[in-house]
Amino acid sequence: MASFPHAKKTFTQAVNGITKLVASLFNQPYDEIEAIQTAFGPLGCTSQSYTDSLKNLLLDYIQGCKVTYSDVAEIKVAAGMIAIPDASGNVRWRRNTAETTVNWANIDTGAEGNATQYYIYARADSAATTFTVIISTNATTPTGGTFYRLIGQFYNNASGNIEQVYGKHNISLGAWEDRTTSYGAQQAVTDGFVKLIYTGGGSWAFFTDGNANPILQLGGTDTHASDCLPVRKGDYWKVTVTSGSPVVYWISNGGY
Repeated sequence: MASFPHAKKTFTQAVNGITKLVASLFNQPYDEIEAIQTAFGPLGCTSQSYTDSLKNLLLDYIQGCKVTYSDVAEIKVAAGMIAIPDASGNVRWRRNTAETTVNWANIDTGAEGNATQYYIYARADSAATTFTVIISTNATTPTGGTFYRLIGQFYNNASGNIEQVYGKHNISLGAWEDRTTSYGAQQAVTDGFVKLIYTGGGSWAFFTDGNANPILQLGGTDTHASDCLPVRKGDYWKVTVTSGSPVVYWISNGGY
């Protein structure tokens, strides 16, 4: 009786001059091959040359692994499953069953840098079934890794605070990020929204367009206002006020 796919079958190795050749010795692998074929099903092709391998089909697979802002010194990577390749296309499949906390202890080389863009990678270099997470200033090739995959990025601002956290494969809204002290002209890596609350007694204005210092005004001059305004990926945005300080939050559409 075949055990696959219910369980993995363990076969007994035949030893020359010792093992007695009986039908069961050959029928066990026969049954398992039949079970594997039944589990996968026929592809309807007369030759393997008509289809790609399952490895290549799943090379870009990712489920979960959402990257989110936690606080000014750390991010979170949610539980999930991911295929992690090397440069030649070899692949390792990994699964984390719990959320991973990522901080400056996870940098690939050197120390924390202020006013610096960082990239987040899932890595599978060690012998394990789970993946680790590293951060790097390199957008394509983290230091010391062979099996790695880019899953997100963030900006470490001039004060050494993490902001603008984006997940490459996130499929839902990100976390609200406090921009109350950082609402000058800046670029949006994803589509997103700016939430503004103003009670300063003067007036406010919201600008967003493709210029590094945007000039297209899309919102308000009210002295007391709360508004949520859209920003397109790649455009710049800023908030200005004539007096006082607004409360400003940013939320991304989830991925980029």
